[in-house]
Amino acid sequence: MVFRLFQYGRQAIGRHPRITLGVVFFLVLAGSAGGVNLWAFYQWREADRAVHAEHWDEARRHIQLCLRVWPASATAHLQAARIDRLAGDYQEAETHLEECRRLQGEATEATQLEWLLLRAQQGDVDEVSGDLLAAIQAGHPESALILEALARAYMREGRYWPARYCLTQWLEREPDTVRALHWRGLVLEKLEQRPGAIQDYRRALELAPERSDIRLHLAEALVNESMFREALPHLEQLHRQDPDQPDVLVGLARCRFQMGQLAEARRLLKEALAHHPDHAMALLHLGKLELATGHPQEAEVLLRRAAQVDPYHLEIHYNLQQSLEHQPLRHQEAAAELEVYQKLKKDQDRLAFLLRKQLDQGPPNAEVASEIGAILLRTGQEALGLHWLRKALRIDPGHKPTREVLARY
Repeated sequence: MVFRLFQYGRQAIGRHPRITLGVVFFLVLAGSAGGVNLWAFYQWREADRAVHAEHWDEARRHIQLCLRVWPASATAHLQAARIDRLAGDYQEAETHLEECRRLQGEATEATQLEWLLLRAQQGDVDEVSGDLLAAIQAGHPESALILEALARAYMREGRYWPARYCLTQWLEREPDTVRALHWRGLVLEKLEQRPGAIQDYRRALELAPERSDIRLHLAEALVNESMFREALPHLEQLHRQDPDQPDVLVGLARCRFQMGQLAEARRLLKEALAHHPDHAMALLHLGKLELATGHPQEAEVLLRRAAQVDPYHLEIHYNLQQSLEHQPLRHQEAAAELEVYQKLKKDQDRLAFLLRKQLDQGPPNAEVASEIGAILLRTGQEALGLHWLRKALRIDPGHKPTREVLARY
């Protein structure tokens, strides 16, 4: 047990030298209760391990056990604040940071940095990014941590170009970081750069083959790139692990459909819907299969159900329009559905332009933030839309268009 803890300590010093040395110093001071302190240090190390595995609940459980022994450790409270921030519990993170300040009598450099990272994730990324990027350029020892927080903040706002920049900078410093590879893959998919996303997913999966979520993202990206034979082994492995997972069943069905195995594709999609009757993608792809095999009426029923579940999905509306177009005397309804599709596509194209082009020129003004928020509300992304509208009011508290949108909402 002691040897294992020694190994943990040596690894922790290499990974987080400043935090770990603070913990070790505390252990030396508390040597009279060596066994209890070794247990607390073990909990601290297990919390760190859980963070790297992105098991936030487990990390919080371990750090809380650590704090039972070390309630007066500012270092442990700082680690708890960091874990709560990563887990999205911002109020609890603030509580731990306030306790750090109380215990230390002032805000140390490490505590001030964590406050800035917390502000970034809470929506003030434009207000704090200048100071944080300057710290990175100056060679701050926690540059990777800063880049992670900035990337997370930009991803939350749908600002994928700056998120990609931060993730690339992070990977230049730590090229084998699974989280950075996984996140950059997600970002590259949003930017319609799927070959790069596939490359990142592959590398992340090599480093963490137990991560089913990464394997599924890789498989789905391969399917979307028509690389069905490479996707199939990943999907089959996931299916063995969880036979009822609807996304896996849909992925398998798409592969079988493209390989000409229509009966098997239909069986897989019906199996997914038997367990998850409101799964929009299963409804969509079964509708597409019915449409492709000359059954537009059956396709319409499925696609209308899909549109009820996900009313803002472009592919659903396009295929619903096609199912109506292929039925006699339904051309007027098809034209109305085409208008729905075109209006939705216009909104999504405008949103992509604002997020990709306008924001490349610097932090948004109130007008841009307000328009982004309004489009997001119209397309069903309420939480993110409200976030952008609040951002517009922080920039300009009297911004009339924003207040009008919020009043209508």
